[in-house]
Amino acid sequence: MEFILLFNCGQQEKVMKKINVNSLSPQSYFSEPVYLDKSYILLAPEIPVDQALINRLRKWDITQLYTEGVYIGKSEYKTTSDQETIDFNIEQDIKDKNAYEKIVKFYFDLLGFCKNMFTQYGNKGEIQIAPISEKMKKAIDYVKHYKDLILRFNELKYPTDNYI
Repeated sequence: MEFILLFNCGQQEKVMKKINVNSLSPQSYFSEPVYLDKSYILLAPEIPVDQALINRLRKWDITQLYTEGVYIGKSEYKTTSDQETIDFNIEQDIKDKNAYEKIVKFYFDLLGFCKNMFTQYGNKGEIQIAPISEKMKKAIDYVKHYKDLILRFNELKYPTDNYI
């Protein structure tokens, strides 16, 4: 899964995941809206992907969709005597999304820090150890707490030079 930066109408940066249409399965859901492009919402979170939609997307040669959310896949249907309910496991998805947003913010912060350190070295010919030491302590804490998400750094696209 590839990540890209898209801009909404307010010029606010959003990290969006590219979803391959061929990876979709009927009766699956996303935790956030799914976009056809930068502004056209294709699916709301409560609307399932169905086979007809997948067929139309393929017919129209649309190969990628975009979302900030998490692919939930087929939901578990549970029948009770009074009603049918859908268990999305929303609480875990929200925790995963929040953790991912934290790690993306940390990634871009770390890239900015590295760029500043390289610039400082290029301009002054010196490196200050204290800020680097503090940043590394923070990086170690992030690796300990978010080790699974840290492995996804290579999926992120940075719009300028990458010093990591």
